[in-house]
Amino acid sequence: MNSKSLNKSTVLLMAISAAIVVANINYIQPIEADIAQQFNLPNAVIGAVAMLTQLGYAFGLLLIVPMGDIMNRRMLIMRLLVLAIISALLAFVAPNIWVYALASLLIGITSVAPQVIIPYAGFLAPRNQRGQVLGNVLSGLLVGVLLSQTVSGVL
Repeated sequence: MNSKSLNKSTVLLMAISAAIVVANINYIQPIEADIAQQFNLPNAVIGAVAMLTQLGYAFGLLLIVPMGDIMNRRMLIMRLLVLAIISALLAFVAPNIWVYALASLLIGITSVAPQVIIPYAGFLAPRNQRGQVLGNVLSGLLVGVLLSQTVSGVL
């Protein structure tokens, strides 16, 4: 619990990372009709793709989050964030629904990064600042959940 390893900018970065990554889960919901139109498919098919994102999230919670107890959390977080970026880019450039569905599944899996970031922030925080640090990171997480619907609706 080294106070040098967790300064205000690191806490802010953790909160922003949590917000951005958790938002990835919800972006698809308000724009399903647009995606269906883009791929010329029925809305029900895109609904199934949105379900893949949630299924990927469940897999990530089951298979990835426990790795934070046995792996270096910092490296796990970095890998999840890089894979989240790659997954989002893959969804952006997807030439067909199959690639988009795979990207959606990967987005869900990598969106568990906040569930590794939050305990890591608590571990790094000095005992007398742990509540404040966790509150800040969790605030970032909740802002990401709330703003994702608004942002994707505006887009």
